[in-house]
Amino acid sequence: GSVDTLTVGTYTITYTVQDAAGNSASETRTVNVDPDPNLLNKSIFYSDGFDIHRINILDPLDNEVFIDNADYSFSAATSPYYFEDNLYFAGRVGSRTRVFKYDLQNDTVTELFNTHTISSFHPKVLNGTHLVFPVSETSGSLEDVAIIDSTGNLTIHQLDKNINIGEFDFFTFNGLAYFGGLATDFNTYSIDVSGNVNTIAGFSVRKGKAFENQNFALIHGRDTSFDFNLYKLDT
Repeated sequence: GSVDTLTVGTYTITYTVQDAAGNSASETRTVNVDPDPNLLNKSIFYSDGFDIHRINILDPLDNEVFIDNADYSFSAATSPYYFEDNLYFAGRVGSRTRVFKYDLQNDTVTELFNTHTISSFHPKVLNGTHLVFPVSETSGSLEDVAIIDSTGNLTIHQLDKNINIGEFDFFTFNGLAYFGGLATDFNTYSIDVSGNVNTIAGFSVRKGKAFENQNFALIHGRDTSFDFNLYKLDT
């Protein structure tokens, strides 16, 4: 047998020797190829709509199918997001889009939830320790918030059925994630890593933040008259 040092798995190798008199002896060994702990740091991952591919940044011609959708019940709908040694990506399951986690250490793919769906997957980092993105209980409006901690655990927090978050209409600033409502709701909501929600009345976030520094954020938003303005959030 042979060993592919680039592919995780268990390989069986048999060594055979023979002397001049024709006497021979064999010995079998098992070789385990573990995941490269630096793999994610030296790779670019992308989706072709079905599979997740990996490109070695040290050798761009080294392009391989990293997660084959034929091995699972989904097709990769988005390119993955790297966070805390895991890859997160959206996958289509029937008519719904779910979020999956690839665990590098265990070489496993896990569906994070099956009670909600998303329209696309553009998570943002919250407080440096969590991923945050909007989700929906149906295939329609986005009204809940999913938060993933650094260990990969996911919690879904319900906001308000009238919010109808736009898929890009949220941002993070000063340890909070801000979501703006569409439809009839013209408020902006903030949520922390524990799921505590506050309401900021008067405008609704549109297309995320415009600018931020350590002291304030300028937000592109609209009011109840559908007028678009810049709004300032202070620390």
